[in-house]
Amino acid sequence: MGKKKNFKSLNITGHRLYELDGKGNITASYDISNNYSVYFYDKKNRLVGSENKLHSPPEVYCKSEYHYSDFDSVNQIIRISYKNNEPISKEVITDKMDLDAKKVVSSYFKNEIDNEYFFNDRKFELIAFKDKMIFCCGRIMEGKNKLTYYLDHDDLIDSLIVEGMESKKKLKFEYIYELK
Repeated sequence: MGKKKNFKSLNITGHRLYELDGKGNITASYDISNNYSVYFYDKKNRLVGSENKLHSPPEVYCKSEYHYSDFDSVNQIIRISYKNNEPISKEVITDKMDLDAKKVVSSYFKNEIDNEYFFNDRKFELIAFKDKMIFCCGRIMEGKNKLTYYLDHDDLIDSLIVEGMESKKKLKFEYIYELK
């Protein structure tokens, strides 16, 4: 997601709300589920940390830290998983780093979903797969689901179709952007 300067938030109605700081950095994101994330930056506007949380019960379930060299390359990533707000595992990644400060932010927000995704440049669509999904409206999509995000020419999502691979159910979401 590109930077949007001079806005406090970007609300994609029915799907995701992003909070931004005055420099255009995403400081929090809230989706249609019980999850939300907060992001931390240093004075150079480099992403240095994030926390993935649940609203109810209030709980942190994952933290990530990014450490940089003097040349703005990532030289260490630390990921800590939590259960009931207690750390249960810690992963320290230091080898085969090929990320500079700008790539960290773009790769983090593009890979927010842990599942694989595929991008079709010609059709401006992003396809991902996700197991059981529960939406804020109460709808449940059991089993494996195919998510097809359709992007406009500014790389903003204009719609999403969720298709149940086994159930053959379909849900369509249209995105409305409110810049404040």
